Amino acid sequence: MQPCSPTNYSMQISQIKHANMKQNTMQKLILAMVLTVLSALSVQAEENKRAPNKLRIYTAGNSFHMWLPTWLTAIEKAANVALHEQIGVSYMASAWVKEHLGKIDATHQARPVIESGNLDVLTLGGMHTPDDGIDTFATTGIEHNPKLIVTYQEFWLPYDRLDYPLTRKNFFGDLAISLRTWKDATDTTKTPKDTSNFDIPTADQLEKLHEPYFQGINTYIGDLNRKLGRNVIRVVPVGQAVLALRRKVVAGEVPGVSKQSELFQDNLGHPSDAIRALAGYCHFIVLHQKDPRGLTLPLFPFTKRDNPFKQDCNLILEEVAWKAVTEHPLSGFYQGKPN
Repeated sequence: MQPCSPTNYSMQISQIKHANMKQNTMQKLILAMVLTVLSALSVQAEENKRAPNKLRIYTAGNSFHMWLPTWLTAIEKAANVALHEQIGVSYMASAWVKEHLGKIDATHQARPVIESGNLDVLTLGGMHTPDDGIDTFATTGIEHNPKLIVTYQEFWLPYDRLDYPLTRKNFFGDLAISLRTWKDATDTTKTPKDTSNFDIPTADQLEKLHEPYFQGINTYIGDLNRKLGRNVIRVVPVGQAVLALRRKVVAGEVPGVSKQSELFQDNLGHPSDAIRALAGYCHFIVLHQKDPRGLTLPLFPFTKRDNPFKQDCNLILEEVAWKAVTEHPLSGFYQGKPN
């Protein structure tokens, strides 16, 4: 056996060191990969724990509905429940539900999202009468996700009218005239920010005016759920909650709100913070089936352009929303009416 020359010995040492370095590097890479996989599995396991409570929601509606996600998130945070995942919002001014089916672009994805099956809740807001877009959304939705929930939001009638002056459409015939037993004090067509006409009707007059609108929704949704074989669609009774709130305002029971007109931003009836929060509470109860009474909302997203909003007013909104939802037989959280 020949002794190693100094040169060969150095080369062997170098090769051994290089092999050790490669081995160490490979071990580190393998360890990093293992740690990455374990971390991912841990995150996925945690996500799976949260998944049953984390609702994936898509919202399609007009200017009486499209602001809902912000308020729902604020209430979920206050209630310390799993925040919903807002998949998207399809906004179309003065739109019927069916219009959201036909428009598909970067900001209008209602139909593709429904057909993907990756959705838990579709919230809808429409016009004066329910339209067949609700049927199409619900029928298509449960084909791709049998557990899908669809909500349909009642609204408060624009201009306090059953007919709709902007389009000159009368959806209720003679009822639109006979049930409006008061006259507006001013013509606000040229002063859209004038909300004073909302101060004229009494709570009883408003309830009689809205009755055929509410009944039309109940009949349509009730029939549709029977056709679908289960209560796929839940009515969110925001309109009835708004009327109850207006009754309390007239009675002087809402701190910080002295007149009905303060609940609205313009003559059409776009909502102030109070009504937005009220709608948020109604949806929260319907979707999470939890009692929001006693929650504190520390920040209201749109307060800069609305009247100051006091916490004691917030407590009344929670009570009004709870009563409206739990006493509505199609809300999905019906508790019965008090004797």
